[in-house]
Amino acid sequence: MLKGNRWLIILNLALFAGGLGYSVGRNEKILIQGRLVYLELTPKDPRSIMQGDYMRLSYKIADLSHDQLAKLPATGYCVLTLDNQNIGRLKRFQQHRTPVDANDIVIPFHNNRRYLSIGAESYFFEEGKAAVYDRARFGRLRVGNDGTTLLTGLSDEHLNPL
Repeated sequence: MLKGNRWLIILNLALFAGGLGYSVGRNEKILIQGRLVYLELTPKDPRSIMQGDYMRLSYKIADLSHDQLAKLPATGYCVLTLDNQNIGRLKRFQQHRTPVDANDIVIPFHNNRRYLSIGAESYFFEEGKAAVYDRARFGRLRVGNDGTTLLTGLSDEHLNPL
């Protein structure tokens, strides 16, 4: 019985390590090959006593009224178009990943009826640096071919990294 448990533990550890390696590899690929997209932010409270200094991110494209949220499904896709500075502008919401134009960016969303979640919703920073991040106007993201988003930083109104 003890020998069987040992193999079960080893198998679980191998599966965990394989899943972790896959996830890290996928994220590294997105950081290197993903399309750079800037999403405009709307202001939120940058403080948390329990978690330290952080900024709660709210993207302008996801800033919808209660009535607008009620019309959207629980999950779907934001279809974005990019301007010449890679700033993402909302084109439409749709329930399926396709159809889209060749240059569109497609990001999955989750609608919990209170707000629309489209990716990273908080940005943690070093204690005492809140004044630096108060100037944040854009989230800088890398978007993979499958719509996976990785927040790589924040930028000011001129798209300069903070």
